[in-house]
Amino acid sequence: MKLIIAEKPIAAKRIAEILSNKKAKKLKKYNVEYYCYDDWYVVPLKGHILDVAFPDNLSSWIETDLEELIFSDLIYREEKKNI
Repeated sequence: MKLIIAEKPIAAKRIAEILSNKKAKKLKKYNVEYYCYDDWYVVPLKGHILDVAFPDNLSSWIETDLEELIFSDLIYREEKKNI
C-alpha cells in the first residue's frame, strides 16, 4: 500500500486523478472522503480544528496598543466538531 496525505480535499482529488488517469474511486470513512486506485490511497487533511481570535474589545488593531494585543488572552472556538 502507498499512502499520500494531501494538504486539503481538492488537492487529494487532483493527485488521485493524475496518478490513476482519472480512474480512482472516491470512498468515505469516518466522515472523510479519500481516493483509492490499485494500492494507492490519497487522504486529505481536514483543515483547522480551532479558530483563534482576540477579544472583541481588541478587534480594532489600529486603535489597540500593540503591547495589549501581545499580552491579551486569546479566544479559542471549535471550528470542526467531527474530526
